[in-house]
Amino acid sequence: MKNQLKPQYKLSPSLIKSFMDYYNEEGYEKEGEQIPFVTFESLIDRINKVPSITGESAERGNRFEDAVFGKLSIEFDPEIVSKIRSYMPKYVRTQEFVQLHIEHLGVLFYGYVDGVGGGKVYD
Repeated sequence: MKNQLKPQYKLSPSLIKSFMDYYNEEGYEKEGEQIPFVTFESLIDRINKVPSITGESAERGNRFEDAVFGKLSIEFDPEIVSKIRSYMPKYVRTQEFVQLHIEHLGVLFYGYVDGVGGGKVYD
């Protein structure tokens, strides 16, 4: 049996997405001001697993995700939900735990993802 090294870094899909949103300066404009999706402080909180308060927008996003994955009756424009579904494979497993240890990099990629199917991960 091969002796596995303990991972030096542990990364989750949500952490990687938060980092990419921060790195790419993604956000939205409100009243002429650019509002980032992820601030430096919120990225640090995500790294340190500080619990966050979800607002109305986050809850609506969660409901939209449920509609896309077919777990909720659609309260959104059916054409938009259908279009998003068209980008996904026919069969998707939801809230799937994934784990991948890349030993030579010292990285453990792990966590629950929103969906897995067709060789892709959706989060």
